Amino acid sequence: MADHFLGALQALERRAQDNVLVFSDVLTERLDALAGSMLEQPISTNDYSKTLELYYQKYQRFENQEGMIFCVLRMQQLAMIVKKKKKPSFQYQEISPKLDERIQHFLNKHKEMYQKLREDSLRIWILTSLAGAIGLMIVSVLLAHVPFMIGWLAALALWIGLLVYGYCFKIEKNLEKQIVSLYPKLDDLHVLLDKSAMKTKKKDLLTPSQTKQK
Repeated sequence: MADHFLGALQALERRAQDNVLVFSDVLTERLDALAGSMLEQPISTNDYSKTLELYYQKYQRFENQEGMIFCVLRMQQLAMIVKKKKKPSFQYQEISPKLDERIQHFLNKHKEMYQKLREDSLRIWILTSLAGAIGLMIVSVLLAHVPFMIGWLAALALWIGLLVYGYCFKIEKNLEKQIVSLYPKLDDLHVLLDKSAMKTKKKDLLTPSQTKQK
């Protein structure tokens, strides 16, 4: 799939650089016009990643830290999806074979927040599921008088099952909830574009707002 909007977005980026790194009102209007034309239209990962990079510059102008964090997190999430063998099936967005070099350069300048957030969520899930498994073993052995070996095996099976469930489903959904929790800090048009770009054909990565639309 071609990067239909990338050329126009890169031209806008060059205008921003020529404007002494100040994202002017004129550039904001042009970004909004481009974003509006992308709603529920076929776009590539490079298209949306470059759009996020430009929104980052806009939020930076207005010292909107939460908006800047959202853009970096979403871009890092998309970069990780590009590298995955199993990719979600988006309704309007097609995964690019690789990220544009300029987009990758932008990401290289920012610390890896999405991966750290993912690792922290996974660590919490491991500890929580372990506590639940231990609790099951204690209840089954001490209160239900189940033989220790059976109780231990049941707890182990529960823990493994929870780990698999968390790794395959729960972690990604929790991360998505944390990302979309920043929606109130974004421009209304940006929120609409993000919902359009990240809308999936499957139910594995639906955001809370998308779930309500079902």
